[in-house]
Amino acid sequence: MSKIDQIDPGLLQRGDEAKRPRRTGPGGEQFQKALDEALEQPTAPAQAEPAAPAPDPLAHLEGVLPPVAPAKLDPVQSQGVMQAERTLDALERFEQALGNSGRSLKQIAPLVRDLEDEVGRLNQVLAKLDSGDELHPILSQVAATALVQSLKFNRGDYI
Repeated sequence: MSKIDQIDPGLLQRGDEAKRPRRTGPGGEQFQKALDEALEQPTAPAQAEPAAPAPDPLAHLEGVLPPVAPAKLDPVQSQGVMQAERTLDALERFEQALGNSGRSLKQIAPLVRDLEDEVGRLNQVLAKLDSGDELHPILSQVAATALVQSLKFNRGDYI
């Protein structure tokens, strides 16, 4: 058994003056007195200097305008954004299932059908949306990405 194992942790607690081990010897009492005084003094929080404002992390980018709040979306655009989010959620569930080695492809197949259903609904919204709308290419990309993953699964790329 080492000496460290023999030390009682209660001996080293601050408030227990009677059990604290005392050293004797040259200068030992002076040190003990200074230590006792230091332990008895309440610790005051250091005076904090006023913090300088944090530097702007984007200050080095010149000519870049801050993001502008999006204009109000019309109902078709809003429906498209919500459907794109649902499609991306289905795509994420599919991705997580593929990454789980404990799941068989038969267990993943319903997720692919859900993904295909979401793409179908997204394509319906895309048909209603004007092709010149700035949201159209984004929604088209979401639909294409999800459809490609579905086709890869059905073709057997993940076997």
